[in-house]
Amino acid sequence: MKTFQFAFLLAFGLSSLNSFAQEYTQILVDDFHKYGIKRCDNFIMANSPLKGNWNYFMSKHAGGIDGKSTEVSVIRIWGDGADTVKVSDSYIQTRAACYLHRRTTLTYKGACEENIDLDIWTMSHPLAGRDYKVYTNKGGVDMFAKEVTVGEAKLCIQETEIRKKGRRD
Repeated sequence: MKTFQFAFLLAFGLSSLNSFAQEYTQILVDDFHKYGIKRCDNFIMANSPLKGNWNYFMSKHAGGIDGKSTEVSVIRIWGDGADTVKVSDSYIQTRAACYLHRRTTLTYKGACEENIDLDIWTMSHPLAGRDYKVYTNKGGVDMFAKEVTVGEAKLCIQETEIRKKGRRD
């Protein structure tokens, strides 16, 4: 009986967390509507989920790219202390499709060698004489990593960039 109660509470708790995340993501989608992107809801919800403890900032780019296209950017930031994530998503709604251009910046405490999983990332370009190194994963995504020292603390800054295409709603 206790196992059933625990399973029920766990399932209820997870579904509550999921519904909170969905509520926050719906708020984000509603904000996209205010900026003119109204036909990419499912694409946005799948690619830019939002949680309650995250901050986000939106902006609309003036003028269309080609005809009646609309571009809106959202920056999401979360984390604590020196371990933070900043994701900059630019959504473009055209007559035919939805596009996402994402730039992600991760900041970790410690040296890059402690914070880069070499089972996932392979150094592809050491960039001699530069303070960046380029790593590539199996999916072909490049990551630019840079180690900085602030006072006596080392930080590893990692940056990636991707582009996706999705269907309009």
